[in-house]
Amino acid sequence: MNTQEKIIRLDQIISRIKLTMQKETKSKRVYDKDIALLLGLEPQYFAVIKKRGKIPYKELAQFCFDNEIDLKWMLFGKTSRNIILEASLKGLKS
Repeated sequence: MNTQEKIIRLDQIISRIKLTMQKETKSKRVYDKDIALLLGLEPQYFAVIKKRGKIPYKELAQFCFDNEIDLKWMLFGKTSRNIILEASLKGLKS
């Protein structure tokens, strides 16, 4: 795994939250305001941290717990099973 793959990016997390919300609400559009409120943040504060690329880990973890969403998927785009499978495949290649 190279360095770039390890970086957690807020824009990717936001995309995953939007994907989750779109599936649940059957809505095509999800706004930053909606995400902020889901995370229990003020929309203005969310706009600031989004601009800075700061990840609200505590709120994100609580959101995932409350909605039974895999936190590893939310952060990395992979489930625990994917991570274990990739690690075992790398071991076979060595």
